[in-house]
Amino acid sequence: MKQEEVLKKVASALESLKIPYMLTGAIAVNYYGRPRLTHNFDIIIELKGTQINDLVSFFEKEFYISSEGIKDALKHKSMFNAIHHSTGLKVDFWLVQDDRYDHLRFKRRTKKKIFDKMVHITTPEDLMIIKLKWFKESGIEKHYVMPWEFIRFKERNSTLRSSYELRNRMKKVVPNQQK
Repeated sequence: MKQEEVLKKVASALESLKIPYMLTGAIAVNYYGRPRLTHNFDIIIELKGTQINDLVSFFEKEFYISSEGIKDALKHKSMFNAIHHSTGLKVDFWLVQDDRYDHLRFKRRTKKKIFDKMVHITTPEDLMIIKLKWFKESGIEKHYVMPWEFIRFKERNSTLRSSYELRNRMKKVVPNQQK
């Protein structure tokens, strides 16, 4: 099974279980124009405790997934993962955080065709902002992105109103940015 088939299976499962989701991370970076290798998927979800058993039942035949890991993630508002048995691909499920920005970016998610399937994905603007935030917190280079690295996002009918708006949003994440 190929990476794109695993992603389609995961997206279809979340949709059939009525679990709202949004692709982010390397898959979103690749979609918006900066090629990067990855062996995992980052997916933000809104999960209720009542959905845990259905989620585990849906995935357990083809993935390693732990109901205890999911319960712990819900308790701490963190993440859990599922590992596809035959490919070793890891799906990191990140829970929507209890902060205004996380809820807003999740609400702004858009639907795009990726690997011949319509899936929910973060906007390019929110991807840039969150990658800069992750870089600020971790210092890990793969998170350092600048707007010109996403030059293709204009071709994707971006929701960005102006470079001024982006600069103001980025200042909140990286306050000492040059003008």
